[in-house]
Amino acid sequence: MRFFHVSCGNGYCGCDEEWVMASETMPDVDEVVEHYSYLDGAAGLEIGDDEDCDMTEEEYYENIYDNVYVEEITLQEFNDFVEDGLEKIEKR
Repeated sequence: MRFFHVSCGNGYCGCDEEWVMASETMPDVDEVVEHYSYLDGAAGLEIGDDEDCDMTEEEYYENIYDNVYVEEITLQEFNDFVEDGLEKIEKR
């Protein structure tokens, strides 16, 4: 089993999240992004094709994918993060 510290964001203040994952293999970006709470948008952020919108859906997803970081960590670091309250995700 391998252990990872993950952080994800969309480029906007207050929308950064982090968690730890345990997996047999390095998680790919899509596996990480599916756990991001703001995948469908954030309060006050208008996403769409209208001229009043802050950005297109494509631009929003690009922001998310540009703000994904995965770092392999030790079991002890993993346990420390969990003890500190980070969400734990296990992939098989």
